[in-house]
Amino acid sequence: MAIINAVALWNDYIWPLVVLQRDHYTLSVGLKYMESLNLIQYGPLMAGYLIASIPLVILFFFSMRLFIEGLASGAIKM
Repeated sequence: MAIINAVALWNDYIWPLVVLQRDHYTLSVGLKYMESLNLIQYGPLMAGYLIASIPLVILFFFSMRLFIEGLASGAIKM
């Protein structure tokens, strides 16, 4: 499990931090740069997380029927 978490961390945060220029960072890296050592502005940070989650929520609402059918078919033994 630790290896999977390390690979996920590398793919989501460290890899874009290494290969991209500062003005082309991904959203997760950009939101991390909004924090500083002494002060974290929670308002803009949470607004960024909210904006980042909107496409996932929209995708879930469009595929909710398929998601629930998949859960139900896995729960029923034939």
